[in-house]
Order: sequence, then C-alpha cells, then structure tokens
Amino acid sequence: MWTNKETEILYDAGESNDMDGQVKIDLTMLAKELFPGKDCQLEQFVIVSFGFNETLNQEYFNQLRMYTSLTINFDDSDECISYITNIEQTTKVLFIVADSIGQTIIPLVFEIPQIMYIYILSMDGIEITCAKVGDRIYSNSKILLQRLQIDIEQCVNATLPMSILKSDDERSTFNLSTETNSEFFWFQILIEILLRFDNRDFWKDTMINMCELYYEGNESELKKINEYKLSYTSDKAIWWYTRDCFLYRLVNQTLRTGNINSMIPYHFFIADLHKRLCYLHKKFIQSNNTENSIITLYRGQIMSVHELDNIRKNIGGLISMNSFMSSTIDRNIALLFVGDGTSSLGESVLFEIIIDKNVQTKYAFANISEESHFHDEQEYLFTIGTIFRIQSIKKENNIWILVLKLATNDTLELEELEKYLKEKMNKTTDYLTLGRTLMDMGDFARAEKIFKAHEKMCLAGKENIYDVLAALYGFQGNFYLALDYANKALACSNISNDRLIKLHTILGQLHLKNGSLHKALYNLRIVERMLSEKLITNKNYRHLDMVYFALGGAYQRSGDTPKALEYYKKSLELVEQYLPEYHFDKAAILKRIGVCYEDKKDHTTALIYHQKALEIQLHCLKRNHQHLACSYNDIGLCYFYRNDPVSALYYYGKAEEIYSSNSSCDPTMVGTLYGNMGLFCIQILHNYPLALDYLTKSLNIQLKASSDDNYRLVRIYINIFGAHYENGQRIANSLPNTIILGHSSRLISDSLKEMKLALFYSKKASEIATKALPPNHPSVINCRNGIEMSRKWIKRLTEAKSMLA
Repeated sequence: MWTNKETEILYDAGESNDMDGQVKIDLTMLAKELFPGKDCQLEQFVIVSFGFNETLNQEYFNQLRMYTSLTINFDDSDECISYITNIEQTTKVLFIVADSIGQTIIPLVFEIPQIMYIYILSMDGIEITCAKVGDRIYSNSKILLQRLQIDIEQCVNATLPMSILKSDDERSTFNLSTETNSEFFWFQILIEILLRFDNRDFWKDTMINMCELYYEGNESELKKINEYKLSYTSDKAIWWYTRDCFLYRLVNQTLRTGNINSMIPYHFFIADLHKRLCYLHKKFIQSNNTENSIITLYRGQIMSVHELDNIRKNIGGLISMNSFMSSTIDRNIALLFVGDGTSSLGESVLFEIIIDKNVQTKYAFANISEESHFHDEQEYLFTIGTIFRIQSIKKENNIWILVLKLATNDTLELEELEKYLKEKMNKTTDYLTLGRTLMDMGDFARAEKIFKAHEKMCLAGKENIYDVLAALYGFQGNFYLALDYANKALACSNISNDRLIKLHTILGQLHLKNGSLHKALYNLRIVERMLSEKLITNKNYRHLDMVYFALGGAYQRSGDTPKALEYYKKSLELVEQYLPEYHFDKAAILKRIGVCYEDKKDHTTALIYHQKALEIQLHCLKRNHQHLACSYNDIGLCYFYRNDPVSALYYYGKAEEIYSSNSSCDPTMVGTLYGNMGLFCIQILHNYPLALDYLTKSLNIQLKASSDDNYRLVRIYINIFGAHYENGQRIANSLPNTIILGHSSRLISDSLKEMKLALFYSKKASEIATKALPPNHPSVINCRNGIEMSRKWIKRLTEAKSMLA
C-alpha cells in the first residue's frame, strides 16, 4: 500500500530587481480603482446632536466641525438611534442633546456601545443619573465644546497604536507568518515601504483631492486644505503636523486604523515628517554637549487594561509605537494627561523614556518647539515606528509608571529584520512592493486587489504582473489560475535566462502540486538543462535553492529517490548559508528529506528529519498552523512503520486537533490525514469498515481539489483496494477448507464481493498510474500486483461458489 505524505511547495513572489523591464502604470486610473470614494470610517469620532434647530445654531454647528468632519443633527428619535447603531463599533459617538428632550431619549440610547459620552445643553438645569453623562451638563455651549475637546484629546491620547515583540525567546524569532510577532515586524516593514514610496507629486495631489472630498461642506477645513495646497513645503512638515487641522487628524487616524490603502496617499507627508525629525535629531545630538548623556522624557497616557496586561507580561521585550509619538521633558506636564486613575477609558500610565545620547539609534526624536505651530510647548516628537525596550512597570498612587529605553542599532532581536529590509527593499518602492509584502503576510485578498488593479492599468511590463499573480494564486492553492498566469508570463517576449529558469521552476512546481507529473518533469528538465549548460552563473543565481527543491520534488514523485535526495540536500545546503536557524523554508526541505527516507524504508532516519522540521516550525508558526498538523501526521506515519501504534495514534490525534480548530486549512492536507488513519485501521485495528470510512473521506476531498487523473488519487485507490482485499482475505481464511469446498455460500459470496471491489479499485489506480507515472514507478508495480492478486482470489472463490450451486 502507498502511504499518504503531504508536501509543501516553495514559491518565490519575486522582487523588483528580478524584472525584465519596468512596470508602467496609469496612476490616475490606479488611484480610482483603489480609492473609489469617501472613506466614511476614517474619522475616529462622530458628533451626533439631537433636538437642535440647525438654522438657528449655524455657528454652533460650525464649531462642532472643528473636531470632526462627521457631524449630524437629528429631530426624529428613530432615525437617530438607527444611524448610531449602524456605525462601526470602532468609531465612537459623542452625543449632544438639548435638555428639553434629554430625559426622553437618553434612556433609549445610553446602552448603545458606540456612544462614548453624552452631553446635555441645559438652560434651566436638569438632573440625570447616567455614567455616560456624568457631569457633562452645561448651560453654555462654549463650555460644553471645551469639555468636548478635552474628552476627544484624552481619547485620542488613549489610542496610540503599538505592538509588542514577545520577551519569550521562543517567540521572538523573525518570521513573517507567525501570529505572535507578525504585527510587530510587519508594521516596521510597511513603514519602510511608505518612506521609500515613489511618485511623490502624484500621491500628494491624490491626498489633497481625498481630503477635499472628505471635508466637503466644512468651510473651515477646506480653507486650510487650500492653504496647504498653495504653500506647503517639506521643511514645514512639523508646523503642519502640530497645527490643529485636517492633516494631524487624518494622518494619525489612518495610522491608528492600520489601513494600508489609506496610508498610501499620506506617505509623502509621513516621509517628510520623518526626514525633518531625522534632521533635527542629528542637530540635537551634535549640539547637546551636557555632561549627562542620559535624557529622560515623559508621556502621559490612558491605556486599556488589555494593552497594559500585555506590557506587564513582556518585561524585557520590545514595543513599537506605530505612529508619531509626542513626549515632554517636564514630568508635571505629562502627568496632566494621565488623569487620576479613575478614567472610564482605561488605566492611567506615565511613560518614563530613557535615552542614552552616546549610543547610536536609527529612531529619530527631537525637540520640535522651534518648528512647531505652538512654539511655547517643549514637545519632543519620536518618529513613526520607534522601538523601545520595556524595562519595568509598577503602580504608584493609582498611576502605572512604565519605564522604556530607546532601542539601539545593535538590538539583537532586530538584526534579522534589518537583514530582511536590506535584501528586500530597493531605494524606492511602489504598489507592487506593497503587494508582495502583503502576500508574504498571507493577506492574499488585499494583495490580489493591488495586483489585479495593476494588471488592469498596466501600460508596459505586464509580464511582471503575471509573475506575481502566478505566485499569489499558487500560494492560495488555485493552481488553474496560477498556471494560466505563469504561462502568460512565459509567452512574453525578451525574457532573460534567469527569469526563464524561474518561470519553468514555478510551472514545474504548480504542475507537480496539481498532479501532472509529466508536465512538471517537462518544465523542470528544461531548468536542469539550462543549469547544466551554465546559461546562468549558478553561485550567483538567487533562486537556486527553489530550483533544487522543485527538482527534488519531481524526482521524488517519479520514484527516483536517490536523485530526489541529492537535490533536496543541495537546496538545504544553500538555505543554511543565508536563512536563520529557525525558518519555515528550511523546515519544508527537511520534511521532504524525511519523506525520501520513508520511501527508502529507513523510518528511523526519516523520523529524525521530521522531528528537526517540527522543532523549527514550533519556533516560527502559530500553534494551529496547518503545516504543524502536516508534520504531526508525518511523524505519526514514521511511528506507524516503526511498529509503535500508540505513538502513531498520538501524533495523528494532534494533527486532527489542529485541522478541527482551523477552518482555513488546505483540505487536501486533511485528506492526507484521513488516508493515514485509514491505513492505521487496516493494518493495526483490522477495522475495515472504519478504514473505508476514512479512505472515502480522503478520496472525496481529493476529487474536489483536482482532476480525476491526478496521481495523488493512485495512493488512495491502492489503499481502498487494500481494505477490500484484506477484508475479503480475512473472510475467506476464516473458513476451513472443508467449508470452502462445500459449505457457507454466504461467506464465500461476501469474500467474493470484497475481492471484486479490490479488483475495481486496483484497476482505477492502475489507469491513473499508467498515465501519470513512469513505467518502473513502485506504484505502477503495486497496481499490477493488486490486479493479479485480486483476480487469483476471484477465480478461486468463483470455483468454490460453483461447487455449491
């Protein structure tokens, strides 16, 4: 019987320096495709008023629009409540009512989660007991607006976006597919993309157009936008950022939401602000000649209980501030923003930020008072994405004191991140760079949107778009679309030898995964020939490990295990030169080597390689990742062949737990586990009905995932043959010879039925194997043997049955 062994495929999405020629895009059309209209969820706050006559209070409503572009007044309570309840819960509502109707509507809305605070404008005095109202009852609209502004500032201050790199060494490995550290590392990478993004002037105009659309009808903000359009220069970035206007609000809210598409139009301003801080930082370090090299800065902050707990659990870890962060050298000023520890928004936290001026750091900060809109504020501003080491946290008088130390250039945990940035990022980046980054993240939906928009708007260099779309659909398991785009890329003219090898490698891998071994071998032998003819310089070819990996897979499937091992070990030798100790790609190669040793019946060596792969995966994958389940399945199979059914069942169980808890798993991997469980039921439990139940599930999954001539079906049909054959043999062998000769027609009929089914499935397996596999492949031989054995039993049982007639 043929065991079920799942494998991974290494794809390479490519980078801009792999391209033959430049991709030229109609940027105007691309912007319309990606930014079709006004993003109504960009503002963090919506001010909703009820019961006011807008005609009589026009000045009042104009003042409200200073705080958010989303202000709306209702006179109908049903319409008002419907509007609020349909707002995204991440957007907070500040609700203002007149005292004449406050007592009527407040009981209807105070439990709506979107409403953060309720304000009452009361001329005659009113008493309402409601936590969301508190003391927010005013007889003067000016005082009410002042309180509104304070509440907004406190809430904004409480939503500084941040991410943490776990202090646990096991989880701090740089890997872009893990759940535990991906948020931390990916924001750093995305910031690098934003800071290097190309086509500055185009995106500046796009941002202005978006802001004008967003603040349509808000004359105050439109006036500032026009002033910005006419007078902005990059050396005024800090002045505009610190001014109370559209730019500060929209840039920071965009960064808080983490919406990548929303960040792109603001990237040039983010880059200007960053560069200006770098300039001031350099001046500050050079001019500050005080004897004390240690500076302590402070920041008052309201933090959620969840954020605070996360920090407390990771003392010694790293924390990234995913926006520009303000601070002050005056501790008392920072304490003004902390509160007294009783805020409904969360816990009061005072940041104490320790900086050693004598130690080099890439994270710029500076006293911005000279260039700020408010010259009298001694504000220090840290650039976006600044990283700190969490030193300690303790509570004093209802205030948490959080001590942070600015990360330096030799921070150990960031070495691999810096290496990745150096290898992956060019001097300038574009939307394709962003798409590839999203694809590495596993964010296939947004990557696909970017790539498809590029395909639609591409003026030149479309073959490079085909490349990335082939890789994208390959990652997703949509092999038909992936093959279509890879063939489109191959059909383009003027392809370099490097890219030709890469494309044939990808086609080989895709055909291999799709079950077309002959087509896979055709493409990969072209690659092998080009390598042998030295059409590229092997040692300089940056995708050579992927080529060797693919060739190993092809030879493994064709039954040439020694050749497969040779290529897998070449691939492993290359990746060990540049990948970190714990990296998913290395685990994939180790798993394949383990499978080769299984094919050689050396299950002890196979187990060693599978356990090495598992050790790496446990370091760099989340605990319910499908490839962990795949490794547990492989290890279970090794124990099965080492006659250790207890251990085999234990690892099969661990694999099944993951597949049951993760609905996004590749169904063919689940089918592989069912196949191995079926084999276990045949050879260990001798429970043939249960075996057939597992094998039928495996067959149905594979039939849905691929064509009916996929060589992967061969192993399933062979195992179904085995279940029927062994069950038929068991029935026949349970009868003494005298009974076979003259008694028990029913048992003979049952055995004959099983053998006929065994013959049927061995023929099904043989039909596919003959088309898809080489003539000397072990599976082709197994199929022929199965047909022959089934026919012998059918002949014997038919003769016995005729004697009873």
